[in-house]
Formats: sequence, structure tokens, C-alpha cells
Amino acid sequence: MTIYFGDGTSQATAGGGKVLAKPVLGALTTTISSNGSSSWTDLAGMTVTVTPSSASSRFLVSVRITFCGDNDGTSGNTATGRLRILRGSTKIDDGADSDWFISRHMIYRVGYSVFTVLDHPDTTSSTTYKAQRYQPSQSGSRNLMWGYSSLPNNGGELWVTEYEN
Repeated sequence: MTIYFGDGTSQATAGGGKVLAKPVLGALTTTISSNGSSSWTDLAGMTVTVTPSSASSRFLVSVRITFCGDNDGTSGNTATGRLRILRGSTKIDDGADSDWFISRHMIYRVGYSVFTVLDHPDTTSSTTYKAQRYQPSQSGSRNLMWGYSSLPNNGGELWVTEYEN
């Protein structure tokens, strides 16, 4: 069976979308316990360097990290965090949809955050992607643990896959 697209091409004749290289993994090398930071901080090990095969290549960049938090039982105290992806020092996604929190109703809960962005670096030079975390200062005794040592890759991964445009 042949499937035809709106422009008259079929899956056999349409160009683009081909995976050009095996996905590259950057794995979290250490877990972090924090009750706040005033700036974005690199997640150790969640950095990947790739060399595009052409200036028109696209990169699918995915971040996944496990988090867990404690609770002091005080009403209104929550632990919040955010992730973002950078290409070099340029923010390509600030993780606006990756915001999450540990509320006063959760006692030492574990969850995870995942988000993905499609990037076009428009270069054939070596390109570095990395994940960073941000956790505003917390009220009460809120700790947020980034990663979880009992999981593969300490519960944090950055995957980068090159696609043909």
C-alpha cells in the first residue's frame, strides 16, 4: 500500500526526515539535593557535543530527569524547579512547560519531567547541547533532589538525534 501526501509525493519519494546519526546520550553523573539556587546550573554529565553532517540538519533534543522532594508539612511550602536546554550558551528552550512542584500534600514523592525541542543550528561546526536546572529559593525546609541514584543514568538523560531536513 502506498500512502500519498498532499503535495503528490509518497512515503517512497518524499525527502527529508531521515535519521542521519545514532542518538547520542548525555547521562546525569551525580544526583543533586538542593533547597534553592539563584541561577541556572548545569546538570553534570547532561552535555552532548555533535557535528552536523550538513548545515540544513535538524536535531531532536530531549531531556528527561527524575526528581523527588520532601515536605515539612507546613501549609504553602512547595519545592519548585525548572529545566532548560542550551546550544552552546544560547537558550533554545527554557522549559516553560517543564515547571513542576512538590506540594505540602506530597511527602517524599518521586516524579519526572520530560521535554523535547527540534533545533536547527545552521552550521557544520561542532555543536554542544546541555541541560540546566533552576530552583528558586524555597520557604520552609524544602529540598528537591534532582536525579535518583537507584535508576540507570542516575535518573537523568539528554538525548540528541540528527535528522535530515
